[in-house]
Amino acid sequence: MSILYKSSSFETYVYYIIYPILIGISIFFSYGILSYGNLSLFTAFFVLFFIFMLIFSIDSLYRLRYIEVTEDQILIKKIIGSEIIQFKDVEYVYNLMNINGNSLVIWYKDPQTQKSKVILVRPDEKNPSPETGFPVYSYGSIELNITKFIREKATKVNPNYLYRNNPRWFLLCLR
Repeated sequence: MSILYKSSSFETYVYYIIYPILIGISIFFSYGILSYGNLSLFTAFFVLFFIFMLIFSIDSLYRLRYIEVTEDQILIKKIIGSEIIQFKDVEYVYNLMNINGNSLVIWYKDPQTQKSKVILVRPDEKNPSPETGFPVYSYGSIELNITKFIREKATKVNPNYLYRNNPRWFLLCLR
């Protein structure tokens, strides 16, 4: 089987480095601000910001995966091992808009546990602007081809697929 779509290996592995750095920065600055002892409204804002960044980074690091999509299945490669997801197990797929490009979020039912799982994917695909040829990162931009392909395959074989087509920003991201 040939691979039709896949994750960007560069972006996926770079984010495996970026997220731990963000986690470390968040912990360092939160601890530094809180140990300073003078908690004003200004410093409370920064503590909340760093705590949000910590939660977001941990959640994103936990869900980040490298995938390869073929005509019949999705192969999810983890740090340790891999997992095959059939299109009948895909519950929902959407583009996640963020500052540096589109990401893909896939909700699927784990065949062994029958529980829903969510993964975050950095696809090897960008939306070029018709005018400039550079990627466009705006809300409501064109859906990625990988998203369309997975949605089309999942809706054919899964009667429980969620029929929503709403790209989300990272603040409303994975839940």
